[in-house]
Amino acid sequence: MLVADPYVMIVPGDRRLNFKAIAKVVGAKKVRLARPNEVTSIAGVKPGEVSPLIESIKSLNVVIDKSALDEGRVLVGGGTLHHLIRINIEELIRVLNPRIADITKPLP
Repeated sequence: MLVADPYVMIVPGDRRLNFKAIAKVVGAKKVRLARPNEVTSIAGVKPGEVSPLIESIKSLNVVIDKSALDEGRVLVGGGTLHHLIRINIEELIRVLNPRIADITKPLP
């Protein structure tokens, strides 16, 4: 059961989530990843099929990691297990109107 509003975190694939930083950004004591059944309930699609461009995601609170701004074009989920979409980071920001924050750390 979710006890708070879900957030969407968009991060580069070469970084990992920093849960303490995310909690601070969203004003929560503790955060966690959504469970598979919660992903389906929230997004209306199965895990792995989530795209930041589907309506159910665009209506949520979105945070993009600050390091993603260093990229010109990024790959995001395309709404299926087998498709990706290449999009300019500026366009993704325009469409999602996200919060930009430092929510990751480098992979070890």
